[in-house]
Amino acid sequence: MSPLGRYIASICCWFATAAEFASHGARSASNAAFLSSAIIEKESEPMNRDLESLQETLERFILPRLRDVAAGWPFPLYLVGGVVRTFLMAGCSTKDRDVDLVTQGEIAALAHRLADRLGGHVFPLNEGTWRIVFRADDRQQWQLDISKLKGESIETDLSRRDFTINALAWEVGSREPRILDPLRGRLDLEKRIIRCCSPQCFWDDPLRLLRAIRFQAQLGFLISEETLQEMKERAPLLAGVSRERVRDEFFQILAAQSSWRHLQLLKELGLLEQVVPGVEAMYGLHQGVRHRLPLWEHSLETVRALEALLPQLPCFIPSHGGYAESRLKMPLEGGIDIKLALKLVALLHDLGKPFTRTVDDTGRVRFRGHEEEGRARIGEICRSLRLGRKTKDWAEQLVGSHLRPVLLSAEEQWTRRAKFRFFRDLKDSGFDLLLLGWADLQATVGEEDPQLLRYRSFFQEMIEYYREDFMVQERGPLVRGNDLIREFGLRPGRKIGILLEKVREAQAEGRLETKEEALDLVRDQLARWSGVDEDGVQSGEEK
Repeated sequence: MSPLGRYIASICCWFATAAEFASHGARSASNAAFLSSAIIEKESEPMNRDLESLQETLERFILPRLRDVAAGWPFPLYLVGGVVRTFLMAGCSTKDRDVDLVTQGEIAALAHRLADRLGGHVFPLNEGTWRIVFRADDRQQWQLDISKLKGESIETDLSRRDFTINALAWEVGSREPRILDPLRGRLDLEKRIIRCCSPQCFWDDPLRLLRAIRFQAQLGFLISEETLQEMKERAPLLAGVSRERVRDEFFQILAAQSSWRHLQLLKELGLLEQVVPGVEAMYGLHQGVRHRLPLWEHSLETVRALEALLPQLPCFIPSHGGYAESRLKMPLEGGIDIKLALKLVALLHDLGKPFTRTVDDTGRVRFRGHEEEGRARIGEICRSLRLGRKTKDWAEQLVGSHLRPVLLSAEEQWTRRAKFRFFRDLKDSGFDLLLLGWADLQATVGEEDPQLLRYRSFFQEMIEYYREDFMVQERGPLVRGNDLIREFGLRPGRKIGILLEKVREAQAEGRLETKEEALDLVRDQLARWSGVDEDGVQSGEEK
């Protein structure tokens, strides 16, 4: 069956088979196909946003200025692409403040004229394209790109674009405004179909292979069967695209609410291994009887579980919902925040398993050291995606430590010392790791398993401790290195660091509350190291 065939067929069986999938696991190729296709098409709605709506929205500030300039320009001036599509979509509330214009003539001269009228800043974006950044009367920042017409006519230009839903144009200065739609893009908009404009589409710009899935993720559309087939055949072309462009499109796909569905389609089309080199080693890997899912399906289920968990956090930790929200929105670099990067780590947290898998004489499958192997490999992937040092270090820390919260949650007691050491090592990343642990455990045992219920209590207790105890201690240590130098005549060095760490651990366990108590602990420890206490009595063994 073709990719789209699986893709559509599974829509009907999604809700009927979801429970069975969760309890019995995806141990066959049919389950993989099911996952790849479980994208629910939004119900088609009548197109109730026509050209008048487009005019109404733009008329207030931008269109009058465009018309003024167009009146003195010797060539037609066309609004094209996404801005036309956005305003034609039924029920669309646009947040996209990008406007694209095409025309003929000297583009630089036109760009400067428009910048003057819009009160914006103008600069060349690349050869043949200029960008104007300005603020409209809604005080929001807009950007307007002006490009030279490709070909001899607007129809030729539109035929060279990526998808029919973007091959739409509107002549700004025409007396009788009308949508130019040579490829029947409005019909595809109504049917919510993504269709490439021509067989040359992906050859002209292979990044469109990812862009098609990004539009699917953002708009809730379906990719046409012929376009899916073309994408599968052209997948190797993506290797020739700059890694920065690939990274940006990929993270826009991850930003979708249910990105796990689109990740599976990337895999089905042979695109994911072009984006994430080495991920193909995870496909089809059996993990043994202790795991309900093969490795790839487990990884995808971890992303799904994470995406289901994040909106529920305010219910799980009502006193700290604000912290959770701000933490997940914290930027790592560019447009990538913790929430986005956490999805990448959830997908790849077990990347080390294919390279550490062993089977003993009894048939038991083991993955000793897979977390450290995974740490090294996630670092390589971050470099491949041209991610910065901060993101790479954070991802390496989470993958290298991803077993830690699940193992700690299984302990009979969660001591203050164990909690302290967890957050001492991880700081704010401890919260991220606790989320990853929850999603990983749910993907392993299922939603109804008692282990998951216990982990929920563990998660809540850990966050309470971190926010109400650990962070308070971090802001105000009982003693500092200078205190020990003055009090005991110590020299700066490793010994002071060890002593301060012992004070912090005792404080975390609730055994110290004052500076005097902290100094007493240091005095006792120094006595143990010297072999006698202050009264000359032999000290006991250090605990």
